[in-house]
Amino acid sequence: MSMNLGVHHLRAIVAVAHHRSFTLAAAELGVAQSSLSRTVLEAERRLRTPLFQRSTRRVLLTSDGEAVVTVARGVIEHVDTGLAHIEGYLAGTRGSITIATLPSLAATLLPPMVRVYQRLHPDVAVHVEDNLSDQVTEHLRSGRADLALTTHPGDGRSGDGSGGGAGGDSGGGAGGGAGGDSAGGSGGGAEYVARPIASDSFFLAVHPDHRYADAETVEWSDLQTEPLIAFGPASSVHKAVTAALDDAAVSPATIVRAQNVAAVAGLAASGLGVAPVPGFVLPLMRFAGLAFVPLVPERSRTITLVRHRDRPLSPAVSAWMDVVDRHLGSGPEGLPGVRWVRPGAGPGSGAAG
Repeated sequence: MSMNLGVHHLRAIVAVAHHRSFTLAAAELGVAQSSLSRTVLEAERRLRTPLFQRSTRRVLLTSDGEAVVTVARGVIEHVDTGLAHIEGYLAGTRGSITIATLPSLAATLLPPMVRVYQRLHPDVAVHVEDNLSDQVTEHLRSGRADLALTTHPGDGRSGDGSGGGAGGDSGGGAGGGAGGDSAGGSGGGAEYVARPIASDSFFLAVHPDHRYADAETVEWSDLQTEPLIAFGPASSVHKAVTAALDDAAVSPATIVRAQNVAAVAGLAASGLGVAPVPGFVLPLMRFAGLAFVPLVPERSRTITLVRHRDRPLSPAVSAWMDVVDRHLGSGPEGLPGVRWVRPGAGPGSGAAG
């Protein structure tokens, strides 16, 4: 048998049961008493049982009415909770957001953004997926992530950071230049839209007793005679460093490869060699007591916030984009070689962080 009761029936029943009065219940619900009476009678007819004992002095629940009210209260609570969630979701104050990013950015650039976002939107859950660049791109492509915080796929060229600089952790994400949202994608397609966030330049990580430890700068060409500690091929730091060494016509005789930032730092600290690393990676290597010397000519990578072009932004994701616009430059201070990109400006135009 189909009961076919609406939420308005349940609210009427619960209100009358609570007040034991049609007059008071009607006032609570903001309806006429006659309308409320008709609603309750309709519910009783559909349920095929009386819910209330009515008299001129009071209204009492029947045994069937008590059972119905117990269930009705639970249904109403569930409905109200769901409606509040929908309202919050549409307002961007509830829901969740997943951001795929590189490990170095997850530890340095992302946390200040999350802190500001959660202060403004405390009921939105933020999930961070930190992975290597190819996996970051795959998470965005598959829809597992709403956004990717990664690097410009064209990074790996020398320059002043004004566009397409060297990319240490390139995510193969969106293409396009600086200064606003730009289209691009893996393989040069228009699958993604990216907006520049920051840029950072490369340094040489060396043992504190190394001959370059106190140098003002080190030429990329000077690495010809140095044993090199490099990130493995699965890391896009490898791509950027390889491009820089190729441009400098350098082929290091000895190369030790590692995938993890801590491993690269430990190997360099042991004196096994030197390691070219991008600026956002430096805080993760300080435990090893290394010296960091700027590499010249300067190579800088562009950090971008990437979204899928064809997927509509949820209110929570739109709120994240607003936080980025309003709070750019509020990231970790004192990072050598880091420049923030203001909306509408090129990567090289921000102040060093």
